[in-house]
Amino acid sequence: RDVLLSLVGSEMCIRDRGHYISQEPELTPDRVRAAFTVTLMLAFSMALVLYLASPYAGEFYKEPGVEAVLSLLAVNFLLTPFGTIVLAHFRRDLQFGKIMLVETSSAVVHTGTGIALAFAGLSYMSLAWAAIAGTVTSLILAQIMRPAGIPWMPGLKGIRRVLSFGLYMTGSSMLTRLGTDLPSLIVGKTLGISAVGLISRGSSLIEIFERLVIRGIRPVIMPYLSAKQRSGENLGPPYLYAVTCVTGLAWPFFITLALLAEPVVVVLLGSKWTDVIPLLSIWALAPSIAALTAFEQDTFVAAGAVKRFFRLQTYAIFAHILVVVA
Repeated sequence: RDVLLSLVGSEMCIRDRGHYISQEPELTPDRVRAAFTVTLMLAFSMALVLYLASPYAGEFYKEPGVEAVLSLLAVNFLLTPFGTIVLAHFRRDLQFGKIMLVETSSAVVHTGTGIALAFAGLSYMSLAWAAIAGTVTSLILAQIMRPAGIPWMPGLKGIRRVLSFGLYMTGSSMLTRLGTDLPSLIVGKTLGISAVGLISRGSSLIEIFERLVIRGIRPVIMPYLSAKQRSGENLGPPYLYAVTCVTGLAWPFFITLALLAEPVVVVLLGSKWTDVIPLLSIWALAPSIAALTAFEQDTFVAAGAVKRFFRLQTYAIFAHILVVVA
């Protein structure tokens, strides 16, 4: 389940079309329509690929449930584009209260649906249905609060400009997912599912800081830096201030996590997962270092330097994968 559900993160490749809306210096209705067109093309293509690949994934893992989950998750890719453009406008206009309402409601529905269906006996399928329920909730609320003037229909005028930006943003997002998901696939195939389980449980603790802090700041920092860029201000001071605030929280958190790995694992995961403890003690070092570059992508995007970030991301991700394989 952990390996399969990580594939849902590929939807970020679709949501990255919202970054174009947020950072575009001169946003016109034609460019909004073009962004919607590219979003639809990408979403429908990924849904088709995921659906067609689901039987082979089930055969690869020798588990029929894999095919069922992936086939259902393909629906999420079809739904995501219809709320992306609206949420991107909210970010561009720094209307974070509306975004909070949409995303909080989506998370509540997602979690409630997953728990209810799990108790009803749907097993791993409850997680797939929960993802769809959360997406539908987000889509409905976004349309209810849709600002006047946002075009409803896709268009082709200005699509080259969107594609130029989107090519590198999508590539960066896919590389990020590759660096996150491929190690689990490699470990699962070479060392077994139990090893993937240990990695998954350990990473779930490491990601607590990402979920509670970084994910709360990232949707704000990129539109904020983009607004600074459009007004001609220097991005250095706000970027350094954000990094200073994050490292001031991250370093104490991860030092404590490394030192108290045993009680943290026992309390949060249970005594059956004590094999995670030695992993966690070492693993906590990585996000401590990564905190120094927590908002690098957001800054590159705001500055219009997505091509440069894509090159850096390519070097880093492939080095990471090579080390895992070795």
